[in-house]
Amino acid sequence: MILLPCFAFMPTKTKYGTGEYLGRNLASLVPEARPALYHQQAEGPLVCPSRQSCYGFDPNGVPNNSMDCSKKGGFCSVRRYQAEFQTNKNSSLLPTTIQAIGTCSTICPHRFLEGGMIYS
Repeated sequence: MILLPCFAFMPTKTKYGTGEYLGRNLASLVPEARPALYHQQAEGPLVCPSRQSCYGFDPNGVPNNSMDCSKKGGFCSVRRYQAEFQTNKNSSLLPTTIQAIGTCSTICPHRFLEGGMIYS
């Protein structure tokens, strides 16, 4: 009888999630800082950093002369995340690591206003 070593099955799943929220990179924030950002949404209009930086460059180039975020939720971009899972005693999958991979992909048209990029 030959006994083979038992390797733990660690499946990996990749999917897209929030890359930037109100101009802040979520992958670089500590998890404790994220709820405060989401709480800002309930307090009132969210200031869009892309519109704000463009307003100093060309106030007439900012739509409706408003620096508020025009999207519900304040999400600027998405990015891919990779999670590795490990099986526990009950054969349930538990995430062991979640890591941002690749670069952010913008979903906000106002990102092109940032720093007057659209004018150059």
